[in-house]
Order: sequence, then structure tokens, then C-alpha cells
Amino acid sequence: SSRSRRSRSRSPDEDPRSLGPRLKVTEAKVASGDAKVEDLYVCELRRIKAIRQPPAFRLPPGPCALLGASRTKTLRRLQVADALGDLARWALSWDTQDDGVFVGGRHSGKGLHVDQVFWSNVGHNVSGYKLLATWPAGRASTKLHETMLDSVFAPPLTRDQLAALRGAARVVLLRPGDVFVMSGGVAHATLTVGSEELNMTAYESFVSLNPRHARHFLRTGDKRGAYSLHRGAMPRRELEDFKDHTIDALEALVEAPRPAVETARFAVPEDDAVALRAVLRAHAAATAEMLCDNDSYYRKYLRPRTREGLLQLPWHSCREALERRRAPRASGGGEKPGAARLPRYAPGR
Repeated sequence: SSRSRRSRSRSPDEDPRSLGPRLKVTEAKVASGDAKVEDLYVCELRRIKAIRQPPAFRLPPGPCALLGASRTKTLRRLQVADALGDLARWALSWDTQDDGVFVGGRHSGKGLHVDQVFWSNVGHNVSGYKLLATWPAGRASTKLHETMLDSVFAPPLTRDQLAALRGAARVVLLRPGDVFVMSGGVAHATLTVGSEELNMTAYESFVSLNPRHARHFLRTGDKRGAYSLHRGAMPRRELEDFKDHTIDALEALVEAPRPAVETARFAVPEDDAVALRAVLRAHAAATAEMLCDNDSYYRKYLRPRTREGLLQLPWHSCREALERRRAPRASGGGEKPGAARLPRYAPGR
């Protein structure tokens, strides 16, 4: 029956998304002279079917910012989010479900583009060397996306490529083991350089709670103006689904308002932990207010109770700071009363 044909699992050799069939097609193109080995670059490599791979730290029950909390297509045993532990939950979104792996040889790379959503990317350059170029947000990136989309900056560079690089905001060299953060909501391009060693880089996209980053994310899908993309932007319905996910993430912060700094895979001194919790909560409160002030979807669907809970988050930090001030006095030792103070913080900086 048609139902049984649809439900039958295809083998890797039958699935056109699988790496095996694509390699056969590519090898045939190389053999016929229609493609060069040095130009080949594997993009967005991940599993076809999601697997259960819980994060390396305990999460509160229910939805949260981590998209791959229950099922993921990652090829990696550990992701950058695992290094941060519960701190990764303090974001509007962190895509641990569809993270990508990129592999290529010398002078191969990903052509210039702006991501479909104006999120950020955190990457781990596992092996080899890679150049990464990013351009200023707004009109400069929009123009390059329209005029030089998918242009790979391999030598010899054209006159247009040289002119574009002169206007870049950053050009950086990624070394083996480097971890980097960049905006995907601006024009960017990569190029593998160095020896004959293959370059492998993995990344996760995320939208932080920093109001500046969240404001940039809201420009996704603009129909006119400096941030409007005529090609490549996420369709409106999909973008609304993504915003629904960010609302779930904000609701989860209200339900579990204490960032569990101790779950990070690196030591965080207690004074730093207090300051970090204060900044994260202040970011969450400021971003919730900004989203509702600037976007009709959030005004409609972010519930008043959730918004009020987010605006109250900074008071948790005040209470914790007061408790720390009182603790030494009650025990008769340790730090002097008043030693722990909240950092001065202005939302949006």
C-alpha cells in the first residue's frame, strides 16, 4: 500500500540527503572534470534522524532554550552548550538540535551570506586553520548579500572581493581548538587556509538575552529598510514558530529563576557567580520589555504573568546579595559584612 511505502525506512544509499549518494555524484563530477577536488566543502553535516542524547547537565522539567534537550541530530558527543551547563538555558534560543559540522581542504570555504535568522553562532574550530570575515550589520551586509551571495573568497581574489574585504568589520584567523562567537545576522564568509590538513569546524546558533542581540534578532524578516533581505530570510510562519520557542524559553526562566552556575564545566568563583546571575537576570528583564515594546507578536503572545515574572528577576539577585551580606555576621567569621555587592549594570550595554 501507499502507506507502507511511505513508512518504509530508506537505506542510506537510497536517501538523497545522505552523504554517501552525494559523494558518488561529486566523485563523478571530479572524474569528468566538472568539479575540482580543492573546491569541495562539506556544509551543515549532521544526522538525518534525531537521536536521544540528553545534555551533560540536569535541566528543569519542561521546554527551555535548548532545542536539542530531548532529541538532537548532532554528530558530536559534547557541544559548546554542555561546557556552559545550565547557563546555556539563559538565552532566547540555543540550537543544540541542528548544529552543523563543516569540513574542507585548503582554499575551500563557505560563500558570503547572511543567515536566515539574525541569530549568533558559537563555533569550535576542531582542526586546521580557517579565515572568517564578517561585515557591519545593516545596509552594508544587505547589499553584499544581494550582490555577492555565495561568493567564495579563494585566491586569486577579484576586484569586487578585494573591495568587499576592505569594508569588513573583522577578518580573523581560527586556529585548532579555538572557540569563537559571531553574528550570523550579518554578511560573513569563511576560507580554509594553511597546510594540507583538513579543516573541521562545528557550530551552534543561539540568540542571547543581551538586549542588543535580541533587538538585532527582531530585524529578521524586515520587508523594507537597511535589514531587508530579498532572498534567504526565514518564512514568516517558520519565524513565528521560532518566536514561540523563545517565549517557551522565557517562561522557563520564570519557573526556574536561579542560573545553576555550578553546572558549568569550569570553575566559577562565588563572587563571579553572584555577578553573573545578576547580569543574566537583568538582561532577561530588559529583553522581555524590549521585545514587547518593539514586536507585535511578543505583545500578543508573551503572557502578562510571564512578563511580570521576568521583570521581577533582578530582585532575586538583590535578595541573594543581602543574604550573602548577612551570612558572615550570623556565623561570626568569613568575609566582612558588605563585601559582596552587585555590579553596576545598565541594560543594553
